[in-house]
Amino acid sequence: MSNCYLVKKKVEKHRAVRRLLLILAISLVFNLILGVSSFFKSDAVGNTVQSYELISVQDGDTLWSIATKYKSEDDPRAIIYNIKKINHLDQSAIYPGQTLKIPISYR
Repeated sequence: MSNCYLVKKKVEKHRAVRRLLLILAISLVFNLILGVSSFFKSDAVGNTVQSYELISVQDGDTLWSIATKYKSEDDPRAIIYNIKKINHLDQSAIYPGQTLKIPISYR
């Protein structure tokens, strides 16, 4: 075997190792990105999934009183809108014993 042939084989082997390392590095970065993004809960279409606390409406509760109890520093109207939207309420009337979902972020 000629010396040139051995050098050529060595260079090809070195290139193959470099390609393999590059592929491994790219897949590592890709997996890190996926791992970090999956840290945040999301649904099938990529929306962030909200966690909720279930509360039971007590006698005398109104959406206004619930909104001010959970987010007193914010405008209660915005909180009421969100609570109605989350719970699919068409009106503001709620009844004792009714269960409502309240976002954990309101705590």
